[in-house]
Amino acid sequence: IVDWFRVTRYLDMQDRSIKDVINSSIACFKKIRIIDKEVKCVFEEENYVVKGNFVKPIITSMMTLMNNCIIHSGMKSNVSIAIKVFTEGEFIVIEISNNIANIIANHLNLDDLQVKIKNPASRIYTKSEGGTGLTKVYVEISNCYPYSDINLIKDNGFFKVQLKFHD
Repeated sequence: IVDWFRVTRYLDMQDRSIKDVINSSIACFKKIRIIDKEVKCVFEEENYVVKGNFVKPIITSMMTLMNNCIIHSGMKSNVSIAIKVFTEGEFIVIEISNNIANIIANHLNLDDLQVKIKNPASRIYTKSEGGTGLTKVYVEISNCYPYSDINLIKDNGFFKVQLKFHD
């Protein structure tokens, strides 16, 4: 954890490219989880500038999402994590995906989960350690960007979370 604070100490003081922010989140995640899991990244948009005070919330959100990939996929050490950054209209989109076990995919109700994440009553679960990771991520991003959204997708054995935002 000390390494994470060392890496992120000054990140919230200056603007950073989205590529730098994503790469920093992966480095922090690997240090905290003490794993050597490859995270595949595709940057169709790498020059988008994240305002200095939004850097840390995006890093912690990405770390939460990568952690979710490992603990909720049902794949244990066989989980594959990929991050893609692209634009969709005026939105910047960060998509994180992981393979998911069939038994979990079959019981996953994305419509219900998406409603719960966006429900203002769910925000009480973001105050304590643990809680609902996807809700925490949604709250963090929506606090930074008033024009933001989160989408959950099941696609041929993969679970995807798309964070969309713009200034």
